[in-house]
Amino acid sequence: MLPLEGLKVLDLTRLIPGGYATLILADLGAEVLKIEDMELGDYSRWIEPTIGGNGVYFHALNRNKKSMKLNLKTEEGKEIFKELVEKGYDTIVEGFRPGVMDRLGIGYNALRNINPKVIYCAISGFGQDGPKKHKALHDLNCLGVTGVLSITGEASPAIPGIQIADTSSALFSVISILTAYVARGKTNQGQFIDVSMTDGLISLLSIHLIKYIVDSTMPVGGKMDFNGKFPCYRVYETKDERYMTLAALEKKFWENFCIAIGRRDLIDKQYDDSMKTGKELENIFKSKTRIEWEEISENIDSCLEPVLNFKEVTKHPHLKSRNLFFDIDNQNLKVPQVRFPFLMSDVNNTPRNPAPLWGEHTDEILISIGYDEKEIESLKKRGVIG
Repeated sequence: MLPLEGLKVLDLTRLIPGGYATLILADLGAEVLKIEDMELGDYSRWIEPTIGGNGVYFHALNRNKKSMKLNLKTEEGKEIFKELVEKGYDTIVEGFRPGVMDRLGIGYNALRNINPKVIYCAISGFGQDGPKKHKALHDLNCLGVTGVLSITGEASPAIPGIQIADTSSALFSVISILTAYVARGKTNQGQFIDVSMTDGLISLLSIHLIKYIVDSTMPVGGKMDFNGKFPCYRVYETKDERYMTLAALEKKFWENFCIAIGRRDLIDKQYDDSMKTGKELENIFKSKTRIEWEEISENIDSCLEPVLNFKEVTKHPHLKSRNLFFDIDNQNLKVPQVRFPFLMSDVNNTPRNPAPLWGEHTDEILISIGYDEKEIESLKKRGVIG
């Protein structure tokens, strides 16, 4: 038995924030039902390349879920949604702008009147209140307005390689949903959860923002304690134009590194932010290839690791030994997947069901809550379901 078996989730989201959150819940045993519109559905389905009718982005975020096509613009569609909530799908995850679900008549207050146990998680860019609550924004905008981009890159702001606001808001959503789930076990009541992507980034920035509030020193990309100021914590180019990461913050790690390269004279330069010392380290790293530096790394305890590309990552023996990569069978095709990001001693066999086709489970779900085939066919003809 998986730990979240019995938890039933209605997922009205698209793309990363809600998709990644409900993926983790589904991997741990929750029944996640995607409620998709009739026109496009979750549009990550259609982003190339595709495997078996779904885009690879969609496959990455939607294994172990079900899909229902439901027209929430119709009164009958709204009634079906309410019926799902009444009959046990009592955890809602949505990513609309504040007020959209209320205008449809299926917001938190309306659903709570139907089922007091409803846990309702609303993910948005700026949160449910404040002067900018209705503004549209994506991950990059969040990175901009929270100051993350102002300290990322050197000559100009650099776009990070992953969607930090999207993925962190997904994880905060999981934490808050499970917290509400535990609380519900004590109170028998659900609650509303307001997950703001910008709030999440401000939280992640707390050590930097609090330092600024205290000393009024404006941080600059490439010149902060943990993004390039000190020679012991930098990315260095190698002789073959590859890169190594050195993160020898502790004295013992820096000493081990200096001794290994035969430069004991640098031991006292760990936190010397002068251009001279920085240039000296750059020249040292450019004297060897990345492979040579990796060989040195294997023989010392010094927080020295290479910058790998995706081909190297997917073939890395340690990462493979952790079973991070696996395949799901889908219509006689192999769909590559990445497992959920932690291991638990009593969770051994997580489900491996392929991402659903658009509306694949509509009939199944309606039958489970009491509709017969004639009623279902009638709903389809009237454009209520698909």
